[in-house]
Amino acid sequence: MYNNILFTCVGKKAHLIKQFNASIQLNSFDIKCYASDSSKYAAGLYFADDFFISPNSDSHLYKDFIFNKCKENAISLIIPLTDYDLEFFANNKKYFNDSGISVMVPSKNNIMKYRDKILTAQIFSKNNISYPKTYTIDDLSLCSKIISRPIDGSGSKGISIFEKSDLNKDIFNKDGLIIQEFIDGYEVTCDALVSDSTLLAASQRKRLKVREGEVMNAKMIAHKGISNDLKKMPSAFNMEDGLYTIQCIIKNNKPYFTEINPRFGGGAPMTIASGLDLPSALIQKFIFKQDMDISTEINLIEMIRWDDAVFI
Repeated sequence: MYNNILFTCVGKKAHLIKQFNASIQLNSFDIKCYASDSSKYAAGLYFADDFFISPNSDSHLYKDFIFNKCKENAISLIIPLTDYDLEFFANNKKYFNDSGISVMVPSKNNIMKYRDKILTAQIFSKNNISYPKTYTIDDLSLCSKIISRPIDGSGSKGISIFEKSDLNKDIFNKDGLIIQEFIDGYEVTCDALVSDSTLLAASQRKRLKVREGEVMNAKMIAHKGISNDLKKMPSAFNMEDGLYTIQCIIKNNKPYFTEINPRFGGGAPMTIASGLDLPSALIQKFIFKQDMDISTEINLIEMIRWDDAVFI
């Protein structure tokens, strides 16, 4: 029987693999976790039951490599862990599904709602979800402080912040950028579990310290305004089954949402540690084809991260 899981582009997400294995053991599932990455220096590889060094996801060899590894190792669920893999698997979702392999990624049509920051902002606007003001070149006099980011960017890459004194039309003339109001507040990352276009469970992680885009220190919070807006999102975006990482900034106790990523975020292990057994819920849905059963009770814990070593 095909029951195993493959995490692709696993990178540093070792703790997530450990938590999946712990949930599998706790629930007595007969499932193995496999991991793949294009680099042998991806630490997460060494916490799976077995691993593969793969071609890059933009290589013409990648599809056949992943497909063959799934067949050889009875893998029925692929969980992509970075934006690099999302578009590839969205484009090839039917190919894998037709062979009985589920991929936890939205369809090709839906994924652009999350990759295109302008389209994301438009959907927020239509559904009464607050987001930073988006500016055009004609709005230059209205700006005080802005943030520019790639329309289809990932994480904090390509982000620039400009004070009013530095603003000029050249900023707006660069292709592929979205120019938005800079919200001076604190960042919150939400993990949202969605099934049948319904929000089943969600967490809120206040980011206290970030290093190279990865959260190092954080604490769980329960902000009512965030909770209310999260409930609107599955229907607003026609969200498909899976886990979504949703970013917002809180200013004057009001959330302003900035982006949605349809994948596990780097801080997701904190959500799992707080009480949401995401691994079990996703295994129920994607492998056993059952309704997700998950407790929504969350402990408001804090997280401290440190560096560790893997010797290979």
